[in-house]
Amino acid sequence: FFVYVGYSEVHPPIIGNPDFVGKSTQRGGLWADVIGEMDYRVGQILDAVKEAGIDDNTIVIFSSDNAGGGFVPQVGPGSNGPWRGDFPNTPFEGSMRVPAMIRWPGKVPAGVVANEMLASVDWLPTLAGMVGASNLVPKDRPIDGVDASAFMLGKSDTTGRDSYMFFGQD
Repeated sequence: FFVYVGYSEVHPPIIGNPDFVGKSTQRGGLWADVIGEMDYRVGQILDAVKEAGIDDNTIVIFSSDNAGGGFVPQVGPGSNGPWRGDFPNTPFEGSMRVPAMIRWPGKVPAGVVANEMLASVDWLPTLAGMVGASNLVPKDRPIDGVDASAFMLGKSDTTGRDSYMFFGQD
């Protein structure tokens, strides 16, 4: 099975679930409330996977779709670190660089931290490669993604991607 969960409540306008609003007064108010709920809900998903007995045979990916708001108050108190750009209106790295985590016990090495480049279009060939189904990725048309499965499985130091084309509003 495949499950995609997209938490829209961290995007403007930020509207918190009444069960979580006001719970994070020491850590950032409403923004922290919606992050707290997201953490709780992801925990529920992981608990359900474990309860189903498929914990060791499930790939879990947690990632953002764009960088933090930086100076944009309605987006939240995010930080893009040393990179310039903001929520996601520029071609600069601060608009595009996002955190991601992948978990597959016994297959993806735990505790690895990397600054390798991966694009959303890479997930199709990468996941197919990870589960031994690269032959099912279409060959009758161009596929923009690169297969980074060797990197994900700890067999390579790089993803194989060193650039990504950005087409802005102009």
